[in-house]
Amino acid sequence: MRETDPTKNPMRAEDAFQRLFAAPPPDGSDTLIIVAHNNIILYLLMRAAGVPMDKAAQAWRLFHLRHAAITRVDIAATGQKHIIYVGAAGHIAHDFITWNNISGEDASAYRGGAAERHKFGGRMMVLVRHSAVADLHSASRSVEAAAAQIKGFTGYMCSRTVSVVCTEAAQHTASVLGMVCKQAPQILPDSITEHPEAAFLQFFQPPEQHSRDTIVMVAEDGPILYWLLRALHMDPAEAKIGCSFYRIGQASIALVNIKSNGSTKVIAVGDTGHLPVDLL
Repeated sequence: MRETDPTKNPMRAEDAFQRLFAAPPPDGSDTLIIVAHNNIILYLLMRAAGVPMDKAAQAWRLFHLRHAAITRVDIAATGQKHIIYVGAAGHIAHDFITWNNISGEDASAYRGGAAERHKFGGRMMVLVRHSAVADLHSASRSVEAAAAQIKGFTGYMCSRTVSVVCTEAAQHTASVLGMVCKQAPQILPDSITEHPEAAFLQFFQPPEQHSRDTIVMVAEDGPILYWLLRALHMDPAEAKIGCSFYRIGQASIALVNIKSNGSTKVIAVGDTGHLPVDLL
């Protein structure tokens, strides 16, 4: 593909979207790997999610993907598109995850090659989809893997000041995460599943008592996706419609950073790279 900035030249980006995101033939399937910069990847993603061209050309500014992260979009023979994950980096060991571009030599040269990085400021929302697998052993393994991944985040990316919140149906998953975070889960009212806006208004805010904190929210896929799309500046009606474009996996992790000024960045959606291969 030719290099392009979707904000300055959306028509070139749109041409790439129309050619690359075509439906496969009814009797065939294939995999297309696109390696590109943050802005063009996110333009293609937003268009696949049904976002109009003018908004998609700007929407990439609402994300902060980690280096070598993977975004997956499935396209059916009918042309219907589903986003499975965005900015997934669970396949990368914590020691090697980075997200800021650095020019020239940095302090890693004096630290034995360790990555140069600083924790995100403000509030990190860690959104975990409830694991409802019928096989209790598999469900436990997936939740334990998610818990280990979240614990790893607090070592280099987000605050160790952690709170755990969950819907009633997600209590088992949240209790395991709560033990790792050493925090008893706060159970949300039953109505949150059908009316997730109240939880969005309550928790998707800058921290008040610390310069940074972490809130782990565990819920079914409906509320998780709604909160994510609201963080992308969709209004409540748009967020409810937009959920149909996504299919995130059980025990998947999404990350949203909220700065002290209230601005938001989505870092990942539906990441399952931390799960054992046999549970994917």
